[in-house]
Amino acid sequence: MPQKKGSGDAYQEPKKRPETIEDLGGVGPATAEKLRELGYHTIESLATATINELVPAGISEKQAAKIISQARESISIEFIHADELVKMRQNVARLTTGSKTIDELLGGGLETQTITEFYGQYGVGKSILCHQLCVNVQLPVDRGGLEGGALYIDTEQTFRPEWIVRISKHLGLDPDKVAQNIIYSEAYNSDHQILLLDKADQIIKENNIRLIIVDSLTAHFRSEYLGREMLAERQQKLNKHMHRLTRLARVFNTVAVVTNQVMARPDAFFTIAVEAAGGHIVAHTCLHPDTLVQLADGSIEKISRVHNPSKLMSVDLKQTLQTEGGRCEGVWKTELPEVLRINAGFEVRASPNHRFFKLNGLDVIEVHAKDLKVGDYLACIRRLDIEGTPQRILKYEQNKCTPIELSPNLSQMLGYLLGCGKRVGGDIVLFDKNLSVLNSYRRKISETFNLNCGISRRSGKYFLRIESGEATDLLKKLSCEWDQIIPKSPRECVASFIKGFADARGYVSKSLRLIHKEKNILEILQLLMLRFTVKSSIHRIKNMWSLHISEAMSLNNFIEKIGLTDEGKVRRLIERTKNIKVNSDVIPVRKEILEDLARYFGVTFHKLAKPVGNRLMERLQLAEYLRRVKSSPNWERAPREVVDNVMKLERLVESPLGWERVKSIVREPSDSPVYDISVSPHANFIANGLLVHNSHTRVFLRRTANSPIRIARLVSSPYLPEGERLFKITENGIEDVDEKEYSGRR
Repeated sequence: MPQKKGSGDAYQEPKKRPETIEDLGGVGPATAEKLRELGYHTIESLATATINELVPAGISEKQAAKIISQARESISIEFIHADELVKMRQNVARLTTGSKTIDELLGGGLETQTITEFYGQYGVGKSILCHQLCVNVQLPVDRGGLEGGALYIDTEQTFRPEWIVRISKHLGLDPDKVAQNIIYSEAYNSDHQILLLDKADQIIKENNIRLIIVDSLTAHFRSEYLGREMLAERQQKLNKHMHRLTRLARVFNTVAVVTNQVMARPDAFFTIAVEAAGGHIVAHTCLHPDTLVQLADGSIEKISRVHNPSKLMSVDLKQTLQTEGGRCEGVWKTELPEVLRINAGFEVRASPNHRFFKLNGLDVIEVHAKDLKVGDYLACIRRLDIEGTPQRILKYEQNKCTPIELSPNLSQMLGYLLGCGKRVGGDIVLFDKNLSVLNSYRRKISETFNLNCGISRRSGKYFLRIESGEATDLLKKLSCEWDQIIPKSPRECVASFIKGFADARGYVSKSLRLIHKEKNILEILQLLMLRFTVKSSIHRIKNMWSLHISEAMSLNNFIEKIGLTDEGKVRRLIERTKNIKVNSDVIPVRKEILEDLARYFGVTFHKLAKPVGNRLMERLQLAEYLRRVKSSPNWERAPREVVDNVMKLERLVESPLGWERVKSIVREPSDSPVYDISVSPHANFIANGLLVHNSHTRVFLRRTANSPIRIARLVSSPYLPEGERLFKITENGIEDVDEKEYSGRR
């Protein structure tokens, strides 16, 4: 081997990058041919494949894993791993639509590495916009282009070369050269449409394709898969098709555009009366209908009951990392063949493409459910600041002894009734083994209803009977409506309700457990406790469910802000809390990041409290770390980049966001329709305690009466606020329109 000058080490030639799939180890001519038959023509397509997708080529799982690993090593890593999304964002480019106003609406143009959907009724200009993009993508970067070609998959015979010629001439481009850079194919049916995209990777690579268009996405699927019995198969194929398009957009850093038809929504009163066809497979993100969503007024609703214009709790992930109000802009319902059941302290059932949030360095990034693995930490809500409002429980005052407004005493009685109460004829009976507990509730009943109730004893239990007709009628009414009333009530009423339930169903062992046979009751309690910074988890115990509070800080908060009537339980709980050494309120910031900052500011890192598992630090430890950093003499002269990192860390520490470790992920058949909601302005909402994302970028196009002017409305986006912009269609393509022109035509 030749020697490198000035060095005694042997010089080694750099390893040659594989150019074709045959260059990968273990891929011979026969295997390569089978892989191509499956649609894997390039290194990039293999890098984004899964093991199960390659096994049909007649290779073992071990060999498939090796091929994928080699392919990933040979291309840019930014396009592969979900935890590198921040680096991917640095490579994102934007393509102009030809309209400055629409570009402004979309944050500067259409992004690469993602799908943008344009939907609307016939004649609104979806296909003309696609023609415009085919020309624009060939413009130089300084004119808003990407200096590349376009791949156009036509499913409705809408492509017209005449439009390409007119738009090209208007932009000063050679129509013949522009046409040569547009790769066109007509899809004759849904299977052909899927096949075209499966075979597209080699074409994209060889022709420098920077724009992929499918016009329209759902036309063939809707005409071929008719009836409810074929819906699941249609949605499964459409999901795989969209997944493939997403892969191509990410691997080749291209813009992906789909157009979509619309269908009428007869149930729409406060929102757009049409919706995009294809269900929410097209928008990627769906949750089970039983998923609980936190509303801004304190209400906790199933996602299937949320509607426009419901106000929801959201989080400003761009700046403050604090909870803020959001507004539901739309609700979508569809059917999926399967969902993922994800347990991260909170449990949620989501589509594989639903997006959650995790930390990458000091930045909060998105991650698809299908890319999660056990051990990842997901963003959840640890603290909810909801004050609530007084709740009127009777329309009219019946007598002076019957309250018309919910009080803390009545809330506590209601909580106990839900846990250890029953109806006996027309009466209500509360029971407990502890006489002092029932005596406490007898006093509350006397104060609230001016009743003197008797207590009896049998079989080792005490029974408190409420016999008054008006009192029992009110308690029965509230026991049916508690999930609508309690969450909106003032904090003291919510705390009293939880206390009553804990008095009835609370057990102290190594921690505090609330046990009940109905899981949905415990799920609502789990969200209510977040208002007092009490974190819990729910587990199955034989034929019952247990809400488990085991973290030291959460137990202390429960004792101080909620409490228990049984003083013996309180004493035992305080003793148990003293023995808990580890607080699980960790923030998953890597130790290396903290050590780098510590060295710069001269902070002795090892003198801080020991990180959990020698890897992660708790919130209180990080707060002390920040105090030392900001009191360092180097703080005032620190460079901007270092200060920014410290401020990011401070926002994480002060944020109500918590971080829960994924304990299990189970793939299971979907047993019902699934839902998603579009939320503005922050594009996220709280679902079963976890922070989740709403849909991808969707733009609704509609026309004005007897006019070439169109309106583009941004319906949903991962990061952009809602809005509308005007544009017009002329013989030269897409152009801007000013308000005066629009006003003159109205």
